[in-house]
Amino acid sequence: MNEILTAPISTLLIIAGLICVVLAIIGRISGKIIIIVPPKRQLPLGGVGIVFLVIGLVLGTIIQPTLIDEGITPTPTLTPLPPPPVTVEITNPKNGAEVSSFPLIVEGTFEGELPEDWYLWLVFYNYDEWYALCPIQPFEGKWHSRLWSKPGTLGKRDIAVLLVDKDGDSEFHRYSAEEELFRILPQRTQVCDRITIEVK
Repeated sequence: MNEILTAPISTLLIIAGLICVVLAIIGRISGKIIIIVPPKRQLPLGGVGIVFLVIGLVLGTIIQPTLIDEGITPTPTLTPLPPPPVTVEITNPKNGAEVSSFPLIVEGTFEGELPEDWYLWLVFYNYDEWYALCPIQPFEGKWHSRLWSKPGTLGKRDIAVLLVDKDGDSEFHRYSAEEELFRILPQRTQVCDRITIEVK
């Protein structure tokens, strides 16, 4: 990885330009190192110094100091959602259970305090689309709901508990009322727990 910093380049050009201009004016620099410029070379050297100064100032003002990472395009990162402020677990049925009779009672536990304008929903997932079943109302650390089998749901399917805000809650109510399947979860949806069952 080759990294080029534009700021030092502009600084070096300005310094070099100043040195050239000083040499062009006085013809020499004395110190530990003595530099003497013949008179006939002072004018061209001054011109070179002015060019260096202009380029250095342009780089330093128009092109802001920027770290250029050659050959790599920065990848935008998504800000992760905070962890759910509640802990929800599905205790029945067990993960991997085979289910053949419906309606199926789904039960679980709840810990924490549900934030204002946040809601819990039980959903069904067939690995292609989601189906909003019903909202969950925890009581004294427990909750339960009823899962009805839908046509064409044989095989492995997921049951999940989702935490959604008020906008997601409105969407889920609409999906549930219209028995509409959906592929994309509402924004800010958080999966609290998820198990896989096999419908026989």
